[in-house]
Amino acid sequence: MAYTAYRTWTTGEIVTAALMNEQVKDNGLLTAPAIMTGQGDLIYGSAANTPARLAKDANSTRSLTNTGTNNNPAWAQVALATGVSGTLPVANGGTGITSLGSNVATFLGTPSSANLRSALTDETGSGAAVFATSPTLVTPALGTPASGVLTNATGLPIAGIANGTDGELITWNASGVAAAVAVGSADEVLTSNGAGAAPTFQAAGGGGAVTRDGGNTTEATSTATSAADMLTSSTLDIAAAEEMQYIVGGRKTTGAVDNAALGIKINSTVTGEALAATPSRTWGCSTANVAQSGGGRGWFGARVTNYQGAAGGDTNCFGTTGGNRASGDLNGICESAVVPIATITVVVIRGITDDGANTVAADELHVYKIATS
Repeated sequence: MAYTAYRTWTTGEIVTAALMNEQVKDNGLLTAPAIMTGQGDLIYGSAANTPARLAKDANSTRSLTNTGTNNNPAWAQVALATGVSGTLPVANGGTGITSLGSNVATFLGTPSSANLRSALTDETGSGAAVFATSPTLVTPALGTPASGVLTNATGLPIAGIANGTDGELITWNASGVAAAVAVGSADEVLTSNGAGAAPTFQAAGGGGAVTRDGGNTTEATSTATSAADMLTSSTLDIAAAEEMQYIVGGRKTTGAVDNAALGIKINSTVTGEALAATPSRTWGCSTANVAQSGGGRGWFGARVTNYQGAAGGDTNCFGTTGGNRASGDLNGICESAVVPIATITVVVIRGITDDGANTVAADELHVYKIATS
C-alpha cells in the first residue's frame, strides 16, 4: 500500500473512521515490523514515499549494489572491471602499479620463453630460457667470465691458451697445476729431471755431446794492413771446463803481395793473432797473384788453472790455378796469448793483408762446445 502523507488537523475537525484508517492504520502498517518478513531483509525506496523490501541473499560474500531493476539496490558480486577504482598498494597486497609494460600481460597469460623475451627490453639472443642447472646454450658469446672449470670442454684451439713467452712449453707441477717450462738457450735440449720434477732446457748431456753454440754466416772482408775484427759470434755460453771448437772459411783475392791471414780473439783476449808475415794465424794463404780460399779449424781444451793453452788446429788453402794446393796448407795455429780461464761468450775472427793490395774475407763461422759427461 502507498504511504499517505500526514495531514494537518484543524480545530474542530471531525475524525472519521476513514481518516483514522488512512492516517494511522495504513501508515502504521508501513513500519519495518510490518513489511520485513525475515532476518537480513532491507527496506529501500522503490519510488517517492514508497518503501519496498529487499530480501536477504542466502549466498555468502554478496555486496549491495545498484544494479537491480530500474537501478534499485540488489545483492551481487563485485565486478572488478567496473566496480573498482584506485590502485591497491603493495602494503595491502597489491602491486602498486596502474598498468603493465609492453607484452607483460601476454606473458602472464601465456608464460612461454618467447613471450618472456618479448616482454623484456634488454634481452640478448633467442630461443628457450635457461636456468642454473644443466642448461643447453647454442653458440653463446660468453665474453670474459669471472671464473669457470673447463674439465669437460673440448675443441680448445691453440690460440685459446693464455699468452706466454715465446719459446716456453707447458708442463704440470706435482699438484697437477699447469706451469711453464722456462725458455732455454740456443741449441739446448729439453731434458727430463725425473718423476715429480719439471723438465728444463739444458745443454746436451752424455759423453762428449757436441752442440753448436753460435756462429756468424755473414761474409766480412778487409784490406787492413793491421789486424782488425771482422766476424763476431756473441751470446755464447761455453763453460771453462768445456772444450770449444770452431770452424771458419777464409779467402783472399789476387794481389802482388802473397800474404793474407785470419786470427782469433776469445772474449777480449787475442789468442791467435792474424799476422801476414809469419805463420801465426788461424788461417792464411801466401801465394802472390793467386786468388786462394780454404778454411781453418781449431779447438780449445778445458781452460782451468795450470792448463791454459792456446788453440790447436789446422788450416787448408787452395789456389785457383787448376785447383792445385798452394802454400799455407796445414799450417798449425800459433798462439799470441793463453786462453783466459773464463766462460767463452764471444769469438771474433780478425783479418790482415800485407799491404792492402788484396782483400781477405771470412765467412761461415761456427762455434761448438763439447759437453762434459
